[in-house]
Amino acid sequence: MYIPELDPNKDNEQVFAYDVNSLYPHVMRENMPVAFERITSFNQKEYYIRQFHGDISLLENSNFQPYGFFYVEVTCPKDIKHPILQRHFKNEDATFTMAPTGTWKYWYYSEELLNAKKVGYTYKIIKGYLFNKENIFSEYVNTLYPIKCNTPKEEPMYHITKLLLNSLYGRFGMNLNIFYSQQVILDKDQFFDYLNKGDILDMVELDGDKIYIKFNNTSQIEQDLLNSGSSNKDLNEPSISIPIASAITSLARIHMSKFKNNPDFSLFYTDTDSAYINKDLSQLDKYKEWISKDLGKLKLEHVFTKAIFLSPKVYAGVTVDNKKVMKIKGYKHKISFDEFNNLLYKNNSIELPQQKWYKDIQHSKITMSDQIYTLTMTTNKRQLLFNHENKFIGIKPYHIHFDDIID
Repeated sequence: MYIPELDPNKDNEQVFAYDVNSLYPHVMRENMPVAFERITSFNQKEYYIRQFHGDISLLENSNFQPYGFFYVEVTCPKDIKHPILQRHFKNEDATFTMAPTGTWKYWYYSEELLNAKKVGYTYKIIKGYLFNKENIFSEYVNTLYPIKCNTPKEEPMYHITKLLLNSLYGRFGMNLNIFYSQQVILDKDQFFDYLNKGDILDMVELDGDKIYIKFNNTSQIEQDLLNSGSSNKDLNEPSISIPIASAITSLARIHMSKFKNNPDFSLFYTDTDSAYINKDLSQLDKYKEWISKDLGKLKLEHVFTKAIFLSPKVYAGVTVDNKKVMKIKGYKHKISFDEFNNLLYKNNSIELPQQKWYKDIQHSKITMSDQIYTLTMTTNKRQLLFNHENKFIGIKPYHIHFDDIID
């Protein structure tokens, strides 16, 4: 969230809400990081990743563009309005994502670093992993996307193709625990027999001197890793590639970064695949080609005459045809637009009652409980700016230095 509301003193100003058509399938058609390959004997191949440690500047200066994932010391100038490189941070309560200015060290995909360089970031590569490039998903996407587009939304094939397009990349980032975990219910005196069988992931004490445990079968993981390059490889073995999953999410951020630091319009709010701006792009010659039903292009979802943006996934608006649109992450009901407006003032909050469901493994039941959802502005991503009336008027990025970061 960048600008909290439409200026009530400006007549005829509107917010145009755009969504990207199938953002993740679109970027999946670009090159992906794959392992290097060498032939070791007849019909046998070995796959490997080149690990790198040290100053890579000599390679960069010799027209070699390193491709892969790198741990870098990166600097974002303080005058960048919308920083585009994100970093995870931890506090006492949670882990959260922030896009700061300043200097820090972190892991990034090389293409995201190159994109950041265009808006003023500088970086020094410390270590990393070099990959080869290969276009591996274009045929998959180009086959399924037309089926999705030409199928009515009420038909099953529409939902099947949409799910296949949007979910494939996430499969490559799945945790191996999902495939190798086992669950058993034991007598408590048998628990220690399982400590040397794998990593204990979860346990719950049950009635009747019983215990439920979930554990990883480490011997099976080791065996599958040893057999992963053999010709009799188990066809059911999961194909996991964190680099591919990470590259796709990085490329999606690169695609959305064109809405940030753009002098041709004001940016109110962005989400994973959407941008809310103050210009009708279809009326600007420079951006008309952005509007299309094609993969990766934009579609106009709403035009707001009133809009309030409080935080990620918390906003409300009234459209030109007087339709009310509201999003409150974690709360399924709606509140009035006036209540939303009151939250623009410092320290204001609303307590909203809601019913939550909880699972009780020990007693095999689900319980419902009345809870209070507190809706207020948050400061864990950006600094909030207020005017003399304590009204929320904007944000600015946090400025950090790597000496101050504790992971």
